[in-house]
Amino acid sequence: MQAVLPNIGTLLFVMSLWTVCGIGPVLLLAPKTRYLTWLLLSPFFGYMLIAALGVARLEFFLAPATPLVDCSLLAGFGLIAGYIRRKNLRRRWLRCLRSLIRLSVPYFAYLFLYAFIFGSTGFETLSTGSDEVAHGLMETQIIQNVHRGTPNDSPIMREDHYIQDYPAKDLSYEKASRKGSDMLTIATSMLLGIAPERVYPVTFGCLLLTLAGAALYLCRNAFGMRLRLCWPVPLFFLVSGGVWRLNVEGNFSNLSSWAMFLLAPWFLMQALTEMRLRWLFPIALIASSVYSFYFEPALVSLLLPAGLGVLYCLVRRKTSPLKLVVAVAFIPAVAIFLNPTLPYKFRYSSEVATSATVASSMGSPLSAIGNSHLSSWPAVVMAGWRKVYGSDWWAHIAHVLLGVGSAVNVSWGSHAF
Repeated sequence: MQAVLPNIGTLLFVMSLWTVCGIGPVLLLAPKTRYLTWLLLSPFFGYMLIAALGVARLEFFLAPATPLVDCSLLAGFGLIAGYIRRKNLRRRWLRCLRSLIRLSVPYFAYLFLYAFIFGSTGFETLSTGSDEVAHGLMETQIIQNVHRGTPNDSPIMREDHYIQDYPAKDLSYEKASRKGSDMLTIATSMLLGIAPERVYPVTFGCLLLTLAGAALYLCRNAFGMRLRLCWPVPLFFLVSGGVWRLNVEGNFSNLSSWAMFLLAPWFLMQALTEMRLRWLFPIALIASSVYSFYFEPALVSLLLPAGLGVLYCLVRRKTSPLKLVVAVAFIPAVAIFLNPTLPYKFRYSSEVATSATVASSMGSPLSAIGNSHLSSWPAVVMAGWRKVYGSDWWAHIAHVLLGVGSAVNVSWGSHAF
């Protein structure tokens, strides 16, 4: 158990880093009422902004990753925002501090438990799943070589090292790949001098805490629940076996987007009905981050609700058409400003080639996908199963319905059934 205290220190460092980097926008956007629950979104805003700056450096400016500079800029912006809102902070400091301490007790309890799990060996990867290994290879390449002018700074893969070089060489330079979650691990790895493979569970634990804070914010602001009655919802995310399964499977990009898709409908409807920067900027930041973290479900989870929200506001006359036009123009413009390669990723995510690959694997014979426990199913059922999931129409709608059209990892279709 000698590693428990260092583990706690590492988790506190990452959570503090995300909070400091995201406190600036929160201080400027938070309303006078329910100020405390807005502060809970600081880590959420922070990790999206860290990823946005890191991805823009790599994919748009073609510059090496420098998280120290990025985090320093965000922290400086937070200091400026704190100075601007200093009077409001003085009035609310003592009251918010007492409530924040009470709210932080379950967080710190979970943090200690999480550090205790890795107490004997320190943080390390929980499995050698395909995604987890690929993330480690990609992050190591970005830290050591990408855009640094080294001999290995090249996207060309070696034929005799294809499996290793695909994530390290191809995905590290590919503009359509999902690097948002990798930039979080890279920032921690470079700031603390720890190998990316050992940072993976650190980022996972901090993402869970951030997700719990986002759920607490949603219960308080969207549903009007009292804070002491909101805790069952965040607790569900913290102890959910399905969430832990994502860690074991290495599905890092999926987990990092949960808070985004959880809060997106709330911020979107508030932005369309109230037309304030308080709501417009968060939904624009979420839209830009979705296409850096996990863009497959964006059509169903973000774009379709946006269209329905605009239609609702027009029919019910909640907002004037002119204001809706301004909102519809403002949100994509800010999203593209924060993520300059977003149009390329949007086009890529709309293609059906990757979904066809997934559909093909889902419709492959049982001997190929290794699901022997289904061999007892009736032959008629299995024939119908293959006919549906191996068809062309399923290839076109699979990524829309399930969000599984991924060029990075198509193993989901092989193991889900």
